[in-house]
Amino acid sequence: MFPTFQTISDVDSWLNTLDSETQQKLDEFLIAQALADTRPDESDLAAWLKHYFPDHYDRPFAQSQYECFGYALKIQPGEYFEPICLCDPRGLGKSTVVEGIGVWLLATRRRLYWLITSETDEQALKHQASVRKMLESPRLLADYPHLRPRVQSARKTLEAWSSEKLIC
Repeated sequence: MFPTFQTISDVDSWLNTLDSETQQKLDEFLIAQALADTRPDESDLAAWLKHYFPDHYDRPFAQSQYECFGYALKIQPGEYFEPICLCDPRGLGKSTVVEGIGVWLLATRRRLYWLITSETDEQALKHQASVRKMLESPRLLADYPHLRPRVQSARKTLEAWSSEKLIC
């Protein structure tokens, strides 16, 4: 049976009786609940990106980025969509927005995979590192647990991130 508490001190005393593993599980549960209560609408891509990746998207979005969001929102599972080419000036955040849209496509299960191309291996590895950081976000994983790396049933081994692929 769950204890009842009269004061905050009673709660603190009870928490101090828990072992560290139980405390950690309780903390994770409470954090997940708090984050779930503030989960943004998946159809507001700008708000979704700023919610899950506030450090990544800390500037206002440009009009062309909102146009990309509108395009992405039209993508539906199992349906063909016409690829697009982004032609904005350097520094406007084309790659940053595309990385976020790709993670959103995976999170919302609109796509099982996506492709971003780069001119050089160095650029590609930077994009991959950025996407990896996004996919490892505790806030994102709390709401989208299917993005966690998983055990492959055929090999019975945990699929690890590599310099060539990210598997969720």
